[in-house]
Amino acid sequence: MFCTGKIYIARLRGDVLQKTSNIPRAILGRNRKVANCRVLTSCYDVSEDSRMEMKQKMLSLCEEVTGNGVTASEDLCSRICSAVDELDMLNPTVDPASMGAQAGALDGTWGLAFTTNKETSAGKIGPFVGTVTQEVQVGIGKYVNRVSLGPVSLALTAHWEVLDGENWKVYFEFIDINVFNLTLKRIEFPPDRFGYWWMPYLDEDLRIMFTLPGESGPFDGRKGKGSKDDRAASIFVLKRIASR
Repeated sequence: MFCTGKIYIARLRGDVLQKTSNIPRAILGRNRKVANCRVLTSCYDVSEDSRMEMKQKMLSLCEEVTGNGVTASEDLCSRICSAVDELDMLNPTVDPASMGAQAGALDGTWGLAFTTNKETSAGKIGPFVGTVTQEVQVGIGKYVNRVSLGPVSLALTAHWEVLDGENWKVYFEFIDINVFNLTLKRIEFPPDRFGYWWMPYLDEDLRIMFTLPGESGPFDGRKGKGSKDDRAASIFVLKRIASR
């Protein structure tokens, strides 16, 4: 479900309001609020080379990251966040959270390249930072976030509800504490533990998503509370490790 890189311009009262790679999302998307707008018949092309150049710029910055971003400098984090802002407007996948997911675009194992999160989701276990992977199985509607640090791993299993083409409400089920691949303890979450994912960018081997805790979501707009700029929001950049 990958499409070519055309950016359409939506205008409101003659002013450029936003740019998006998907006309229905521009008109109807909950995260890019557009009221009473019309999409111009004119558009300009953003070549695949341009998108790949922006993508490589962001990935090169991620190569400089230490500790998944937990220990990265403020300047580096700021530059990566700016690169994310540029790239997430050039999403080549139609409806990553729904149509794209059903087509298999999300399935497989992904490795965390960068996050602004500073907690366990970033791989933090006490004073240490481990490796973070995420295995998504759309067919059974579950994903597993795994933090590995030597022989120890924490594996969080969750399922989701599709809210629209870019958003999931995720429900946390349990965490397994493992040592040498043996489960020592399982911690069950209460049924009211959930969060929100917004997935504005997905291609063959890269995902950009934003998360909000349950009390702060769902995502609603690009500015202010319930947006990517919400102080409670975290950015996650993930690279594909393996396909299913």
